[in-house]
Amino acid sequence: MRHLFGGTTSDYAMQQVGNQLLLRPGATGQVWTAVNGGTQLTDLTDTGGVPITSVVAAADGSVAFYGPEDVTEAFIDFGFGRRYTLIASDIASTVSSRLDSLVATAADDAATKAAAAQAAAISTAADNAAALYLPSAITTVDDLIGAATPVAPAYFAHRGGGMVRPEHTMVGFRAAAAMRFPLEVSVNVDASGELWCLHDSTVDRTTNRTGLLSSYTTEEVAQQIETNSRPLLGAGWEEQRLVPLRQVLDEFLGKIPILLEPKANDAVVPCQQLLDASYPHAPPQCDLESTHRHPVAAVGQGEGVPDVGVSRLGDVRRHDGRQGC
Repeated sequence: MRHLFGGTTSDYAMQQVGNQLLLRPGATGQVWTAVNGGTQLTDLTDTGGVPITSVVAAADGSVAFYGPEDVTEAFIDFGFGRRYTLIASDIASTVSSRLDSLVATAADDAATKAAAAQAAAISTAADNAAALYLPSAITTVDDLIGAATPVAPAYFAHRGGGMVRPEHTMVGFRAAAAMRFPLEVSVNVDASGELWCLHDSTVDRTTNRTGLLSSYTTEEVAQQIETNSRPLLGAGWEEQRLVPLRQVLDEFLGKIPILLEPKANDAVVPCQQLLDASYPHAPPQCDLESTHRHPVAAVGQGEGVPDVGVSRLGDVRRHDGRQGC
């Protein structure tokens, strides 16, 4: 940018005569790069922006002009035997403006780096917490199935122990977890995309309502639907609310193995997305199976699944590959 020279009370065309400095209105001066020698600067403009090659003092002897781009110091010679030093008069405001810009840039950079450091710290803390609370040394589904034999079967809470306590409820899950039984959890999805612990695609068999779970919104499921376990378990049971999958994972993941089964195709992708987004350390402790693939044969569906000696808490019958899960 061009800087302003002159325009202050000390910027005048003067000639020293004896001991006096006399004003010289109308005097013409050339602008140079050095007090002696140097190069003449001719890329100048007056205060109105009109190009000039030399400077003419005003009627009162004052001097004001704009120098070449980015020049902040110059020397003017009016032909009176010496050159006078001129410092750009707007340099202070320019420096202040640039300083403000640098401060703002530094502040933005500091804020960006602080945010990045905070995100990194949160990520590190999450990783450390996961390493602490979800250690790889805990029993996994593979460990559970691999150790089972027909003589020494492994046991797990099928549907949360649904033949002993209300099926797929926190009452059942907590009781099974207290006895260290792994949880087998069936999952379906509602009309809002929320995942619920429910074996059937409809709510007819186990609740006080009828119809497809996918026809109810999350709010309707949470506020209106309760279990209907008394015909199976007796009148002494208080009916329970349905359980969102998030609640089961939040409470039990990392404490006991969870065999998680999306019961319908529309629940498979939401299950995987939930695990990836909210429980990235879940895979070693939470086995995700679907109706159409069986990573763990002992809890598979339909015919032809071999007997590997796994029994269910609830119906207490050894899994023989012919009963649905």
